[in-house]
Amino acid sequence: MKSFIIKLLNLFLIAAVLFGYQSYAKNRAAQREAYEQEEQKSELAWEEARQMEEEIQKKEEELSQMDSSDKERSGENDSPEEQESESNTSQTAEGSDVNASSTEKQEAGQYQDGTYEGTGTGFGGEITVCVTIKDQRISSVEIEEAENETPEYLDMAKALLETIVEEQSPETDAVSGATFSSNGIMEATANALEQAKKDKGNEKR
Repeated sequence: MKSFIIKLLNLFLIAAVLFGYQSYAKNRAAQREAYEQEEQKSELAWEEARQMEEEIQKKEEELSQMDSSDKERSGENDSPEEQESESNTSQTAEGSDVNASSTEKQEAGQYQDGTYEGTGTGFGGEITVCVTIKDQRISSVEIEEAENETPEYLDMAKALLETIVEEQSPETDAVSGATFSSNGIMEATANALEQAKKDKGNEKR
């Protein structure tokens, strides 16, 4: 009798373990499916935005070509004084471009050297990154914590770390297939860089 009871208890335990595992597997599958659906929606939205941008660029190119044609036609009838005025205007515009380029170079040194932490929101929760600034430029970006992110998607999004250093900016394209994790990394990096900017501003004062 005791042997029968022990076997019965063992069967109940085995059934409970199997039931628990099945519940876990179902929840995991549901989470993955929800993530993939959100990814697909996000990718469709990005694709629509890119198509709209391409259409706008085409329209701008068409307008630019039309303007160029009109200017060429009107330029043939311009007097020497008008042509000289246009030449001076062109030189002024070139000078403005040089000043704009100089401003961009100055912005490259807008960060205070040091190590800064920032947080952003990924798919599973907060992502924390560590940004190192050396010689007033982004030297490295590393993920400090992202325990609630799905590992395979986070690994895909890590490709952004090198891209941010190369472009010296967190404003870049998300990794396809890991949009939410990518956005979390970019947001966390931007948050850290804001701190570096504040420290740079305080130093100037």
